[in-house]
Amino acid sequence: AAKTSGRLREVRVREGDPVQAGQVLALLDDQQIRAREQQAEAAVAQADSQVDLARRQIAILREQLRQGELAVEQSKADAEGRVSEAEARLAAAEAQLAQAEATYEQAKWDREAFTKLHQGGLISAQEAKRAQTNEESQRAIVNANRRQVEAARGALTAAQASLQNPAIRTSQVAAVQAQILQQEAQIAAAQADAG
Repeated sequence: AAKTSGRLREVRVREGDPVQAGQVLALLDDQQIRAREQQAEAAVAQADSQVDLARRQIAILREQLRQGELAVEQSKADAEGRVSEAEARLAAAEAQLAQAEATYEQAKWDREAFTKLHQGGLISAQEAKRAQTNEESQRAIVNANRRQVEAARGALTAAQASLQNPAIRTSQVAAVQAQILQQEAQIAAAQADAG
């Protein structure tokens, strides 16, 4: 049994040929494996950048918290910063959605290919089922990312609303504290994903 799945590049024996233990029977095209490896490396790099981004955002948020008691004119400047941050979060959420959709499309393609290979008797039912499960998992990730985009849009709307009413300083301080906690949780999640 093969230790990995993939497309066959070359078959070195025919059915019924005698074989020796350890003999190479077929060669796999490693293009998909390399693509998946690059995808995994990109995911680790993304997790690392999310940690760095979250740490910078925490520093910004802590500074905003310290300045929370300043004059109303300064709260307008803080609100503008939150709008920019919410715009950046929305852009990041949309980028994550795009990546998740691309990964889902690959999983969908894999599932279709594995189903055909299974129907042709070239792979086991377990391998075909694994591809189907991966597709379903990737679909769920896409749906979760869509919800994150909608949440980011809501956060942007809320940040834009704070530009209109700088007098809600108390609730803004509480929101900044919540954002700091959220960023700390994102750091822990990103470190767990990269680890």
